Amino acid sequence: MPQLPQAPPDTKSPRRLNHLPPSSQQLPPTAPSPPKPQPYGQTLLEMIAISGEYPAPSLSALIPSPSYAKKVITALTNDKLIKTVYKNGVRGYRLASRGKKRLLRGNMERFQSYLMGDVETNRVRTEHTRRLRLHSMAEVYTIMYNAGVEIFQDLKPKLYGNGNQEALPLVDEIPSQTNIGNLNNNTTPTTVNPSNGNPIIQHAPASSHTPKPQPLPTHITAPHFYSSREQKPKETKSNSIRGSRASGTLLTPNQVLAVYNTGSTLIKWPDTEQRYKLELRDDLCWGKFRQQYRTTEVGGILMGTNMEILQRYLETKPKGRQHAPLHFLINSYSPLYYITNDKHGVAQLKLLCTPQAHNALHQMMGMGYLPQNPKSDIEHDAMTKDGNPVLFCCLIDIPRLIRFQNGLSMSGRSGSVICFDFQKEVIGGYLGDRVELKVVNFEKFRQKFFPEG
Repeated sequence: MPQLPQAPPDTKSPRRLNHLPPSSQQLPPTAPSPPKPQPYGQTLLEMIAISGEYPAPSLSALIPSPSYAKKVITALTNDKLIKTVYKNGVRGYRLASRGKKRLLRGNMERFQSYLMGDVETNRVRTEHTRRLRLHSMAEVYTIMYNAGVEIFQDLKPKLYGNGNQEALPLVDEIPSQTNIGNLNNNTTPTTVNPSNGNPIIQHAPASSHTPKPQPLPTHITAPHFYSSREQKPKETKSNSIRGSRASGTLLTPNQVLAVYNTGSTLIKWPDTEQRYKLELRDDLCWGKFRQQYRTTEVGGILMGTNMEILQRYLETKPKGRQHAPLHFLINSYSPLYYITNDKHGVAQLKLLCTPQAHNALHQMMGMGYLPQNPKSDIEHDAMTKDGNPVLFCCLIDIPRLIRFQNGLSMSGRSGSVICFDFQKEVIGGYLGDRVELKVVNFEKFRQKFFPEG
């Protein structure tokens, strides 16, 4: 019978689960494969366009090689497609006028709502807080893109209005000698500037792209992310969406998840978030996709820089006020998953978007345990032979983790938790000595379930 991956030996580590499924065993289908890789330079241009400004620290998530990322930035800057902004210690990249026109010529339908008219992504941005909001959205777009979730408007159903668009004249560009197509994911640029060795860029021929109306689908068959900007068209009368801290909504075949990016700070949650949740329920679960989501509870995803941010949330004390961090985590969304903004979060996001893989992991974690006891008053996924509860935490559902801890504390009982190795320190510190930790080697899990990266 298949068991879980073994973490590297560590005399100070908690007990581990020791086995992987045999290589001959057929694993469940993984998350939807992302589109065929396109040139890194083009990808970066598109991410800047939909983000408004792209944070320099996130480059490593798009372009794994630092030296090659530097060449891409140099080539795009020299060709006057992007410009670097550095202010108040924050570095980012914005589209230059030529870059905007190039993208609009290539795909008007994808970029017109970001690069035309008086919209957040097309304004001159100088305020520090506004730039940080743009960077926060760029981080969400990046992790969604890397997890194979569709983020571009022309490749997913249009569920919301586009607002009022102002036409932007497209004047002819000065031809360039460099070619973004050479900046691909698999090969070294074949055309370089002999004076400095930088990749050379040539503009693709201009093409017209006429938007085609898309009928509203009756069923969501693949994961799609709709940003808060897409959910806030100018003609909307709903203030619940406009005032929310949510970055947007992730739709999968079986889930509706509000997405928040807490970054490296704790969010002060306004009352608006409950209204945002109800808006999603009314519009999607009881409206557009009633047949698919009518029994689905609106859940959430909380992204953070690292596991220490979750630790800070868990250490806060409820104050009986709705903006208190722990109050929000317990009472707003169920489930509310915490994922880190790195390679761990990408794999966890793929797991969320792939029910077959999620179920297979749960089955493997449950091996050797008794099934759930419906009469138990403690949150759990399985039971030990001694009757102690076991919680599966490879995907941390914050409200369940808190209820599990409270249940053990009130009953004075012991329990077990199964989590990834990178989660063990924070989870172990929160639950204390009464809980036995069993860890799953993350890298072996990822290689088995999501070997593409």
